[in-house]
Amino acid sequence: MLAELDRILELWTHPFIELADDNSFVDRAYWLELLPESAKRHIRWFTETDISIGEDGELLDLLRASGCAEVLIGVESRGNWKMKRLPRYREALRAIRLLFWFAGLYDGLLGAAFLIAPAALFGLFRVDQPNHFGYVRFPAAVLVIFAHMFFAVTADPRRNRNLIPYGILPKAAYCGTVFGYWFSSGLPLMRKPFAVFDVVFAILFFWSWRLLGEVDA
Repeated sequence: MLAELDRILELWTHPFIELADDNSFVDRAYWLELLPESAKRHIRWFTETDISIGEDGELLDLLRASGCAEVLIGVESRGNWKMKRLPRYREALRAIRLLFWFAGLYDGLLGAAFLIAPAALFGLFRVDQPNHFGYVRFPAAVLVIFAHMFFAVTADPRRNRNLIPYGILPKAAYCGTVFGYWFSSGLPLMRKPFAVFDVVFAILFFWSWRLLGEVDA
């Protein structure tokens, strides 16, 4: 977003910008980091949110300092179901950040281990080594790439929600392959715990994707 603001400033000296979002400040941590940076750019802007902003003095102070000239408030009835679920959404966002941080750490460390010392890991699990470790190091490198993607979701779950299906699909494919062989013709022990972890991750990723969709609906 800061890059987009900088580009606008290249085109207009004194822009008045609308940051279009029905409820901008659901992800409070994101805005606490963004607003001090936007203040350095001396822009004037406005956005939309709900009445709960009036209870957040810290955020209001940052909004004023950042050049926010107007906030459009959506006033909804006390019976509105989204308002009732707002505390749950906030807690869920924290849980989703933690989930994808852990997933990034898991995939990153696992990928790095198989990149650096595949022979030691095959020996630890007493599994025959492949005829060439390139077959192992390539998927290990892919795991490191996916770790980077999961950390991007951690940083901004709502903005990067579209990345989550790309985390679900490979884990579902791996689990399907492993469980298929596990229950049909047998499989080395080394693959089994990773499949169990991945099926849990796939389920939680799907839950996260669905919930983030509700938040932005």
